[in-house]
Amino acid sequence: MLRVVFSGVLLMTSFGTGPAQGTTQPSNAGLPHSTQPQTERDGEQAASQESYEALLERVKKGDPGVDFFQLRMAYAASPGYDPYDFRHMGDRQAMREAFGSQDYVNAMLLAKRIVADNYLDIESHRLMGILLKAAKMPREAELEESLVTNLLDSIKNTGDGTSPKTAFIVISLAEERAMLSLSVLGFKSAGRQSLVLEGGHRYDRIEAVDPRTSKTAVFYFDVTRLVERRK
Repeated sequence: MLRVVFSGVLLMTSFGTGPAQGTTQPSNAGLPHSTQPQTERDGEQAASQESYEALLERVKKGDPGVDFFQLRMAYAASPGYDPYDFRHMGDRQAMREAFGSQDYVNAMLLAKRIVADNYLDIESHRLMGILLKAAKMPREAELEESLVTNLLDSIKNTGDGTSPKTAFIVISLAEERAMLSLSVLGFKSAGRQSLVLEGGHRYDRIEAVDPRTSKTAVFYFDVTRLVERRK
């Protein structure tokens, strides 16, 4: 009974999770994939003539030619760029608390509010995918899961994170968290973090623990864009 009620309410609150009304929803196979070249680690190619808004509209329409690395860099160059998550701190915490207490309707509403302001928020799309799958909406859930995969892949394709030279290029602290918890084997931060300056770039050096083995590993994230935005 609870599942039926949740599914019905979620159907009313989940509109807009896919392409805009009036567009054709793409299949999972047709969603865009990251194609950022390994050889251009600094991401200078992201200085595209196409605006973030134009690229985002193409993503929402299911254009398979969109480069998710370029999309992220375009967002980092846009007026709405919020690398330190200042606008969403309250909603993000409330979203996590709602999900943890099984208040799934509010969790979905909060996730949608974050995504409405920052469509590239990985954590919110992941949570929406989980809730949509639980509500027996597999098509919509697959769209959310594919967005998460494409966003994470566009980060993973920038390096392996084992040294400053091969650091993951991120544009927000939220991306750092997503890479550690969702992409890099479910690692958790050990609370030891430092800023490294090298070659004109700035890197977060983070010690993380694999909860399954208790082993610690070190990961590097290129946070140059975050630091420059603070200036």
